[in-house]
Amino acid sequence: MWNKIDLENFEIKPFDLIANDWYLIGVKSRGRSNMMTASWGQIGHLWKKHVFTLYVRPQRFTRPLLDESDYFTVSVLPKQKEALNFLGRESGRDYSDKIKSSGLSETTIDGHVTVEEAELVLICKKLYRQQLEEDLFEDSELAEERYPNKDYSIQYIGEVVAAYHK
Repeated sequence: MWNKIDLENFEIKPFDLIANDWYLIGVKSRGRSNMMTASWGQIGHLWKKHVFTLYVRPQRFTRPLLDESDYFTVSVLPKQKEALNFLGRESGRDYSDKIKSSGLSETTIDGHVTVEEAELVLICKKLYRQQLEEDLFEDSELAEERYPNKDYSIQYIGEVVAAYHK
């Protein structure tokens, strides 16, 4: 059973959530849902809104779905590292149901895709997207290290419109 969280009293450890627990980016478009694992992102306040920022490389199957959708979800399930590894390694292009193939159970909250095993779900309304650019890196070594193939991530900023936990 999902319980709605009051965003004004929402407390998390953002560094643990993003870097250590990882999370799933969930999106639904053209009647197809997909989820991918991510460990880069930010949560904070921008433009007088609570926001979550995520980064997706252009070649990822999730990317065109994100571009087409008005919403995305952030689902946290720290006890599911094997499934998270699978969803980060495998492409939705290669599976008719990638989520089911991971061993997780797809569900929706307010019409937005997530998984039953999630402990925390953020529903985000997409506000902004922008491709990172090589010449804007102040630290060129960082660009070379993280993007040796020059496949710079696309940044998506979403307003956190709802949050749920179990």
